[in-house]
Amino acid sequence: MSHLKAAYSLGFAFILATFLGCTNPFGPERQPEREWERQVGAIEIGGAQEPPIELPDTVEQGVPFASTVVTFGSGNCVRADGADVDVSGLTAHITPYDLVAITGVCTDDLAPYPREVTLQFDEVGEATVWVHGRTLLGEPTQYEAQLLVLPGE
Repeated sequence: MSHLKAAYSLGFAFILATFLGCTNPFGPERQPEREWERQVGAIEIGGAQEPPIELPDTVEQGVPFASTVVTFGSGNCVRADGADVDVSGLTAHITPYDLVAITGVCTDDLAPYPREVTLQFDEVGEATVWVHGRTLLGEPTQYEAQLLVLPGE
């Protein structure tokens, strides 16, 4: 009889483990609210990486165009939170921001957080775009890119 009880207990433990493994007993409605802080985004993760901004090679003078800026962070503790854009003449400065959880447990992974920014150059010539961010260690860093602004029609 004790073997039967052990088998039932083992079966119940298996079902319980399977159920708890597939559901979160501390789901969003039971998790404490996280605290978030707005920070300059991490644009440099070390090693070989893609540039933190996607730009066209050429644009037309006076015509707005979209560009994508990417930051990186923990898959469950970072959210993209826009960017500041300042264009003067043929120079643009972009500072991307993220919301970063300052409470709770974060995963140790690197997820990309893209956001779209709109740029417009009103002069003709070679334009420089600076992306100002930070490294994963929190040090300030920047990335420089160029594109050609052609006369508008």
